Formats: sequence, C-alpha cells, structure tokens
Amino acid sequence: MASWVWQLRSRFVQKQKNQADRFNLAILSLIQKIRQANTLDEIDLLQEELFEIFQQVIVDLDEDLIDSDSFQSFTFTWETAMKIAGDREKMLRELRLVSDS
Repeated sequence: MASWVWQLRSRFVQKQKNQADRFNLAILSLIQKIRQANTLDEIDLLQEELFEIFQQVIVDLDEDLIDSDSFQSFTFTWETAMKIAGDREKMLRELRLVSDS
C-alpha cells in the first residue's frame, strides 16, 4: 500500500514539474522573440504574452498543478524575460532617438 501511495505521489510531483517546465520553455521561446524584436509594438505584444503566461502560472499554482519549487524556478525565468524585454525596449527607444536626430 505504501509503495502504491509513493508511486501516486511521485507521478503527481512529476506532472507538476512537467507543467512548470512547459511554462519555462514558453518563456525561453519568448525571450528569443524579444531579442529579435525590431519595434516597440513587438515588445509590447511579447510582454503581454509574458503577463498571460504569468497569470496562468498563478492559476495553476492555486490549483496545485505546479508546486512552490517549480513556481520559484518559473519566477526566475519570467523575471529574466521581463528584464530582457525592458532592456530591448530601452535600446529600441535610444535607436529611435538617434535616428530622429
């Protein structure tokens, strides 16, 4: 009986980890798109996608579809993506100022 319970728990934990991994992979894909973005509108759309993923992660955390450790991992990846988006946006704004001068 204990073995069966342990196996069930292991499957549940693995399922939570897999869900978090999918979110992290989606964020990595968005980071690549952010790095290639050429307009501020593109950055805005990609940031909107980041917020939508963040919202879904919060819902999944609330519904125990991901665990707190996976959430911490996701948060690091999400914050990194937001920083990259902010840096790219700043660079594009500076390029626009230089070209308008």
